[in-house]
Amino acid sequence: MHDLGGSRSAAVVVIIGSAVLGIATLSGQQHPQEDNTARDEEDAIHDGTTKWSIWRAVAAAQLLFFSRRPPPATQTPSTEVPGPPPLMPGILSSIGNTPMMRVNSLSAATGCEIFIKCEFANPGGSVKDRVALRIIQEALQSGRLIPGGVVTEGTAGSTGVSLAMVARALGCKAHLFLPDDAAVEKCQLMEAYGATVERVRPVSITHRGHFVNQARRRAEAETAGEGPGAGFFADQFENLANFRAHLEGTAPEIWRQCGGELDAFVCAAGTGGTLAGVAHFLLEKDRKIKCFLVDPAGSGLYNKVTRGVMYTREEAEGKRLRNPFDTITEGVGINRLTANFAIAIGAGGSGGGSGGLSLDRRSGGSPSLDNGRQLTASYPISDRDAAAACTSVLIRRPESGHSTPEASTSRPLNAPLLSLLSGAFKASDQEAVEMSRYLAREDGLFLGSSSCVNIVGAVKVARTLGPGHRVVTIACDSGVRHLSKFWNPEYVERYGLKPEAVGLEFLARHDA
Repeated sequence: MHDLGGSRSAAVVVIIGSAVLGIATLSGQQHPQEDNTARDEEDAIHDGTTKWSIWRAVAAAQLLFFSRRPPPATQTPSTEVPGPPPLMPGILSSIGNTPMMRVNSLSAATGCEIFIKCEFANPGGSVKDRVALRIIQEALQSGRLIPGGVVTEGTAGSTGVSLAMVARALGCKAHLFLPDDAAVEKCQLMEAYGATVERVRPVSITHRGHFVNQARRRAEAETAGEGPGAGFFADQFENLANFRAHLEGTAPEIWRQCGGELDAFVCAAGTGGTLAGVAHFLLEKDRKIKCFLVDPAGSGLYNKVTRGVMYTREEAEGKRLRNPFDTITEGVGINRLTANFAIAIGAGGSGGGSGGLSLDRRSGGSPSLDNGRQLTASYPISDRDAAAACTSVLIRRPESGHSTPEASTSRPLNAPLLSLLSGAFKASDQEAVEMSRYLAREDGLFLGSSSCVNIVGAVKVARTLGPGHRVVTIACDSGVRHLSKFWNPEYVERYGLKPEAVGLEFLARHDA
């Protein structure tokens, strides 16, 4: 650091001294009139030289003075070449702190700033790295999983990849179940990490053969055979470690990267952990922020948020088919209420209806619905879980459409929650496919299906709010693990999907 005050004072002294010296010198060099022409010429030369020396000294002093002035407040500070990033103690330390980038084409088209949180930059390639790390760490700390134990999970893909990676890094094993119609790349990645992978026929969650139910039974069998902690069911849908991973990780990063300046957040939900965790944090920071769900084809969450009843256009609640409707998107959308998503919508949804979440300690602290039906949670709920689920209750203000957090001490633990969400949008398969090709063509972004669903939602939110707003969403993973399906022209054409749009005309203006 330069001593600006001392340098400037010295420069002032030099300027004043130079001026005084110059005046004295000029005064002392005045001569009476002489007729001697040679003397006149000599004096003229001497006077010119002296004046030049004086002005040169003054100029030097001024240069010193102004060069030491601090830069104006509006001046851009000089950029220095950054040093190398810090050394990482292991693969897990590189999870999180992902970059956030502006999607230039969509920002220009909407007049809003649309930002994506680049979760594909995690070492396992997706946002699920955060969840896998939090779930396994909490299980090891609580003794529900012992070192060298087996982590089991039912997954459509990305969570399985992340669990396989994190389990290996922490000295555990992974046994994963996934539907046999999941992208083959995801299965290959799990096996590359050394996980045991079983592909099973897709069936309803109520069927004992569903991949989630098979994973639960596998964990129970491991524990029965090897002892407590030998087998651990990650239970990503009901385990609130999922919610906490985003409440304490993803959301604070978004807040810091935006400098606290954002108007809306939107994303799809599978387990619901990302939406619940981020919305919960952001609304605690600024109640004016609006949080939205975007829901893919075949999912009932849009209706749960907007109407309070979970049904799709093709089916009414209580009359469901045994299998979900076909959609080419993976990892988002669901037709049941999970413990994580219940936090986001307050279980009842903004449209009212039954099903408020409570934490019934008489049943061992497992989350349950207010109609008495027990959720399939296989882990104890801590006091912190209860607080996370019930303390930041949001009260809907009809006159403004905003939500205000109520003090945590003013509600009992079994109070029903109200929604963290301001609304919901739909994203069709056609919109998701078109958006993927548009982003690759216009922005050089190669993204997976759930990422494109989220970005469809971001554009719809931007259009709803109008120009001048900042909208943030999640880019869950890249298109690399979607080459066999979502990015396969023959596969998408099989579903009658052929991306042909040039601009954003493929986006529906209104959701029914």
